[in-house]
Amino acid sequence: MDFKKIAHGGLNDINRILARWVPGGKQQGAEYIARNPARNDEREGSFSVNMKTGVWSDFATNDKGGDVISLVAYLEGVSQGDACQLVADFIGMSKAGSTSDRPPAARSSKTSVREIWTPVMPVPEEAKAFCPVSHSALGVASHSWDYLSGKGELLLRVLRFEVVDKQGRRKEYRPLTFCHSSKGAHKWQWRLPDNNRPLYGLEQLERFPGGPVLVCEGEKATDAARQLFPDLAAVTWLNGSKAIGKADFSPLAGRAVWYWPDNDEAGRNSIRSIVKALSGQGVASVAVFDLPVLSCFAPAVVDGQAALSQVTGAAQLPDKWDAADALSSGWCAGHMDLVRDKGLVKIVASGKAGAAGIVVPGGSGKYRSDNEGLFYFDTKTESYRLIGGRLDVVSRSRNSDNRSWGLLVSFNDMDGHSREWNIPSVLFATEGGAEVVRGLLDRGYTLLTNRDAKRHLIEYLGDFKTDKRVRLVERMGWFGNAFLLPDEVLGNPLEHLHYYSDAAPLCKMSRRGSLDEWRSEVAAHCVDNSLPTFAVCAAFAAPLLDILSSETCGFHFVGDSSLGKSTLLKIAASVYGDPGHYPRTWRSTDNALEATAAAHSDCLLVLDEIGQIDPRIVGETVYMLGNGAGKSRATENGRSRGIEHRWRLVFLSSGEKTLQDHMAEASKKPQAGMEARLLTIPANVHKDSADRVRLGIFESAKAFSGGAELSAYFMQCCERYHGEPIMEMIKTLTEARKCELVISWFDDERKMFKKTILDNGAGGQVKRAADKFAIVAAAGEWATEHGITGWPVGWASEAARICFRNWLAHRGGTGNLEDRQSIDHVRIMLSRYGESRFTRWDSSDAKVDEHAPRTMERWGFRKTKDEPNLYSGGTSETSFYLTATGFADMCTGHEPKRVARLLGDIEALETDKEPGRLTKKVRLPGGGSSPVNCYVIKLSVLLAAVDGLNSPEDYQSIE
Repeated sequence: MDFKKIAHGGLNDINRILARWVPGGKQQGAEYIARNPARNDEREGSFSVNMKTGVWSDFATNDKGGDVISLVAYLEGVSQGDACQLVADFIGMSKAGSTSDRPPAARSSKTSVREIWTPVMPVPEEAKAFCPVSHSALGVASHSWDYLSGKGELLLRVLRFEVVDKQGRRKEYRPLTFCHSSKGAHKWQWRLPDNNRPLYGLEQLERFPGGPVLVCEGEKATDAARQLFPDLAAVTWLNGSKAIGKADFSPLAGRAVWYWPDNDEAGRNSIRSIVKALSGQGVASVAVFDLPVLSCFAPAVVDGQAALSQVTGAAQLPDKWDAADALSSGWCAGHMDLVRDKGLVKIVASGKAGAAGIVVPGGSGKYRSDNEGLFYFDTKTESYRLIGGRLDVVSRSRNSDNRSWGLLVSFNDMDGHSREWNIPSVLFATEGGAEVVRGLLDRGYTLLTNRDAKRHLIEYLGDFKTDKRVRLVERMGWFGNAFLLPDEVLGNPLEHLHYYSDAAPLCKMSRRGSLDEWRSEVAAHCVDNSLPTFAVCAAFAAPLLDILSSETCGFHFVGDSSLGKSTLLKIAASVYGDPGHYPRTWRSTDNALEATAAAHSDCLLVLDEIGQIDPRIVGETVYMLGNGAGKSRATENGRSRGIEHRWRLVFLSSGEKTLQDHMAEASKKPQAGMEARLLTIPANVHKDSADRVRLGIFESAKAFSGGAELSAYFMQCCERYHGEPIMEMIKTLTEARKCELVISWFDDERKMFKKTILDNGAGGQVKRAADKFAIVAAAGEWATEHGITGWPVGWASEAARICFRNWLAHRGGTGNLEDRQSIDHVRIMLSRYGESRFTRWDSSDAKVDEHAPRTMERWGFRKTKDEPNLYSGGTSETSFYLTATGFADMCTGHEPKRVARLLGDIEALETDKEPGRLTKKVRLPGGGSSPVNCYVIKLSVLLAAVDGLNSPEDYQSIE
């Protein structure tokens, strides 16, 4: 049908159309003013039709349209297509829009006597047999609903049709009423009663007398509600929210009514109309379902009984969600009994209260917020007045200490981007709430400029009543048995958690591609390559530290330029997100790194190129990262505010320099604790220079020509597939951490790993480092066992063993670093100052050459003995004699007694034969005849022992 031509034809014949469908009105200029025949309109004035354009509107209900076809559709309660046909037939036009051959009398301005059809209710018994089951244009009905009287008599029937056309698949509803014609005929008609339309479910009122009545939108929702509330009568009215005024609610007089609106704008807007209609019929009270309460829970079954599980995050029900959707998503009567006790039903009106006093659940009295904006109800004009853009209150919020209360709100900024702001409650104490208004405007909220708008905005937020609570968390990671991410919560937290930060998250987790694609294109090429495998395992280990109560782990890949160290970091980063955005840099201040580390708690922190950080602060920064806590800061009045940032994580680093080399540029030396917090793993895995150039960080190039091509392939695949592995890892851990056996599994894996790499002589520092390598190995084996990596069982542990042995070889042995540093110090001091700080003592007597150059700042004496050797030629043995004072001076920066004990352990001291003695009584030149206790150090033994400590040949390399 040509809607445009038929609408134009109807406009040319507007007088007859108005006389037919809107009788009894009067013309005022171009406007036709009348009572709205579609509802119980008490007086003229609210309903008007423009006789020049066809535009019509009911200002009381906000119903409106743009032409005569929409007007007829509204008044007849039919579709636009059916209305177009009615207009065409009435004015004598064909479907194509041309004038038919109808006699001129039929199109004259004189109103002909029309046939009037009056509904017959209840329907006569004999008429039921020939009630239509199909429609000439819509086909056979897919479902029907019978409207019955309280005695079970048929009053009318509503049919549903499934329509498929160019607009897609949709549902059409058509009412069938048995009617008596003014000309004496009886017939089923596709029409509704003009007014006082009966309710669907009147027979339910007889079945459940006296109790509450549940009113829903639509027959399908009402049928579902009867299953969810089997102890209540459930009813609905005909033709949707715009036809509330035509329904007969009188059978509900004296009853308590519960209203379940659809979860959409039309449903929310219908609350005021339904309350007004029910109050006019003298119901005892009206209560409305607070649908946000339902969004807080999900149906569950525990031991065969209905139970509720709390939904985490800012959950919302889907648009248009109703009782039928609740039933299909697993809700049952038992669940509804439980959620009813949590405030589902809110009484909004009692007795004959007027609509102006309605308090809509989830709102704040006279305010409403929907897609059209935020409004307040003006009692003077009995209409809503605009305040600004839509502004929804998500929940009341507080921090982990039950302080810093606030109001979490959401809105769209001026660019249409979704925004959240947690408004601190203290801001409402500012003059007129000015800081609240300023904060919203700063974030892009649209607010009218008049004073009333600002006042109502503050009143809306300040007086908002809600029982919903969220625990605001400013960082990601573990909270109890749940793992918090910016957009979701994995696991089952004990309370409602919500990630919130005013700034963009510093941890750039993201997902792209599938886990299968990452496994086949990234993880598969790590097999037979120990460094990429270890980097991936380290990424998996980060969320494991909290479960195992382990400390932060740091690993530093060091090697020449262009080996592929950055590729290792990007491979590890692909476990969490886009390798182009996830890694961070060392180029930062220690304060900035605090915030970065806190943002990556329980996750992987990737820091590229250690050479970019100031060598003066790199040691303290490594200490800070390893300790898992930032600086303690003070408030303005000088009191301690405590430590602001805490974390537990795995961090990976890379560079051409070791920590020691970089600190040496600032003339600093690393302490043992620093190197224990950042374990250096050589990235130069090949002794042969040709292999090093060809393969770089890889032991196997797989099917590629060399390391450079494989590295480029890794980079390409990591950009395409990332983020899913850690999500799967966390999901397995959220389920596993509930079971104590899981910790036992990890403990067994760690013990087994350390047993294969440590000997009985390992020092405490090496054991501590070995435990960190063991955690990385266990994390890789866990991921393998759960199908995340696709690696052979045991490969993750083998890769970690290779990296540990290379770390150990680079370190120089299994002893404690402080012991090696102390012995190194003595060796260096004797080598550097053996001539200048020790007086030459040649003879066996206790005297020296008085004519030799004088020794300044003497530590002791140096005696050299010649030792002939028949095979290798003559040699000499030098011993240094130091008094306690001289020995202490030489050991500056180290504890002298500890150094002496270490020298004794390696048999570098000549001592008296008494057990436990570290000194020897010697008559020194110039010291008279009485011997004194001296530390006598044999240089040859010291040099041999130091060479052994630093010899990498004692430890297995990767080749």
